[in-house]
Amino acid sequence: MSALPEKLEKASATLKKVSSTRVKYENFLEDAQKDALAEVLKACQLVQNQNRASKIETLFQELPKDERIELYQRLSAYLDNTTEVF
Repeated sequence: MSALPEKLEKASATLKKVSSTRVKYENFLEDAQKDALAEVLKACQLVQNQNRASKIETLFQELPKDERIELYQRLSAYLDNTTEVF
């Protein structure tokens, strides 16, 4: 098993476990522990996002060139119209 699928599996399992138990125990945590938990969750989400981005890039590269160009233009238009702050 390669590193990314293993990391993705662990990240997904961690997110699932924390999501299902967080409400029960979060009130008992100190602020530093809550901060550490938030950092773990961010790291898990980053792994998931890297996997998604990798899949998107791979699928994009598999498209014929004319379809890649069309999709690129649609995505560019989407990004130009976004109000999201990066």
